[in-house]
Amino acid sequence: MAERPNPLIRARDAVWHPTARSLRLLALLGVIGNAAIVATGGAVRVTKSGLGCPEWPRCTGDSLVPTRSPEHPALNMSIEFGNRMLTFVVLAVGVLVFVAALRLRPRRKDLVRWALAQPMSVFAQAVVGGIVVLTKLHPASVALHFLISPALLIFCVALWVRAGEGDAPP
Repeated sequence: MAERPNPLIRARDAVWHPTARSLRLLALLGVIGNAAIVATGGAVRVTKSGLGCPEWPRCTGDSLVPTRSPEHPALNMSIEFGNRMLTFVVLAVGVLVFVAALRLRPRRKDLVRWALAQPMSVFAQAVVGGIVVLTKLHPASVALHFLISPALLIFCVALWVRAGEGDAPP
């Protein structure tokens, strides 16, 4: 019986030597990750945790992570900090999806464009999220932060769908 390769090797190969199937799987991870961050962003909003970490990019003036604070409840700090940390996971998935789309042969420009939109949008979302905190939840910055999310999900779903369609023109 043939031994299955190490999961890390399989993951590396999915990015470095992608197939249409592995790219589609990575794209699905992008959809799931971005849906999760939309959900945690909703939790931030519903629990009024937007200023749980009152500084950006630090959580507080003297710490990157939540620390005991009389002004900010621990739960709010944890919810906001968790949302910030998930951003790094989503960005990493976006970068991996983009690399896989670039390395897929034959190269499909449509997939590369959809894949590039993911890390670029996550980066934009992080910058706007910082502006939201620095402006103390100004409604215009909150609205922009919210509007980027559905666009990012559209990019992720479009890549997932297109990756499953083959390389014929749309």
